[in-house]
Amino acid sequence: MSAARSIRGVALVALAACGPFACRLMGSIECASSLDCPTSMPVCVDGLCNESGASDGGVLPGDGGDDAGAPDAGPVDGGLDAGPDGGPDGGPDDGGADGGAVDAGPIDAGPYDAGIPIAVPIAPQGGHVDFTGALGPTDATMMNRPFETCTAPGQERGPYYVDSFAVVNQTGEQQDIAVGALWTGGDGYLLLYRGGFDPTTPTVNCAGGDDDTGSAAMSAVPRFAIAPDEIVIIVASTFTVQATIPDYLIEVETRGADAGVTVDAGPLDAGPLDAGDDAGPVDAGPLDGGSDDAGVDAGVDAGPRGPSLIITEVVDHPGDPLVRFVEIHNAGDEEASLANVRLRRYANGQSFPIGSVQLTGMLSPGATIVAAHDTASFHAMYGASPDYASLAVDGNGDDVYELVDNGVVVDIFGEVAVDGTGQPWEYTDRIVKRAAGVVLGKKVWEPTEWVFSSDGASASPGQRD
Repeated sequence: MSAARSIRGVALVALAACGPFACRLMGSIECASSLDCPTSMPVCVDGLCNESGASDGGVLPGDGGDDAGAPDAGPVDGGLDAGPDGGPDGGPDDGGADGGAVDAGPIDAGPYDAGIPIAVPIAPQGGHVDFTGALGPTDATMMNRPFETCTAPGQERGPYYVDSFAVVNQTGEQQDIAVGALWTGGDGYLLLYRGGFDPTTPTVNCAGGDDDTGSAAMSAVPRFAIAPDEIVIIVASTFTVQATIPDYLIEVETRGADAGVTVDAGPLDAGPLDAGDDAGPVDAGPLDGGSDDAGVDAGVDAGPRGPSLIITEVVDHPGDPLVRFVEIHNAGDEEASLANVRLRRYANGQSFPIGSVQLTGMLSPGATIVAAHDTASFHAMYGASPDYASLAVDGNGDDVYELVDNGVVVDIFGEVAVDGTGQPWEYTDRIVKRAAGVVLGKKVWEPTEWVFSSDGASASPGQRD
């Protein structure tokens, strides 16, 4: 046995010094891995160099992934195997360039895998999902932002700070969505992408956007079709190079394939504004403010039988714009669920909401809640905190407020798609209160039900007066 070991050892010494042709004449070469083999016999199989293209047994944990044969059986090798991977790689984020199956999980853990961040399902029709954030030096991602038409600027400007979000349509049918952004403390830029977003190629897959819709404080895309299972990337950026935006809110509302006008769900339409033109029978119950109740309802059916949510005060305070608020009151005789109730704002004559506040909990008969723009300013003025604080409560005198329950309008202040400047309902620097005795909401604004004042001291949030 010792002689055999000597002979084998001599053979190895001799083979190590031989060229490929001489080695081929002398026989096979021992190897621990393919790195020990010459180019003419590149694969190490069962301890011997071989010309075969068979797998190398997975003994190499990372050989570049350029095997001519089957893929390595070891850990992640870069995802560049010539053969299929045989399944998802074991690594958390290998670039997503595998020729075989998709990486484990729907999306890699990296910030951009084919340009798709984690996708959030859009809401059912009539609902919405919100995204919040800030833009500034803490953002790792920057880009040379294109125009809202998706064209590159004449010269490269930037970089601009950028955040991205994704929504996916899992409703099973095509939907229209409205995307609105409210910017606080800075001027923002809204862009939408189909099929992925890569900040290094910002015009690729760009599908549109908006700089400002009537004001530097907001941007909006009122109607954007999203197919079943499609993912849309929403990008928030700054208007000025390396500027900051301390706070922003992006709202994605699902408006349905017909822009949110739903079919009658009974005697009253479920759409946002049906102006009482129901095709069904005349509403049951007493007259409710319509012209002879022949199906031309100006408001909600007579009550208050049960809960009755109404807007009772709208304020654009003459002393401090940060103290803007809206008051909501339950004028009914039963507790009101707020689970599906939203306060929406329409800005500058737009026909789509620029923002909304989701209410929660229950509201007792006779009780009142307040949604304000800024908690600190509100507390400094009134010595108490509002029930809700939201950037959406920012009506500056020409904006509409609308109260909806599960997508159905229950009360409104102003006229949707009408800029309030110069209108009878303009409330710039004014306090507006619902007249005493009004207990029913209206789908169409009724001017006789409101009292206007320029006295900031007359504001009384939380009190039905």
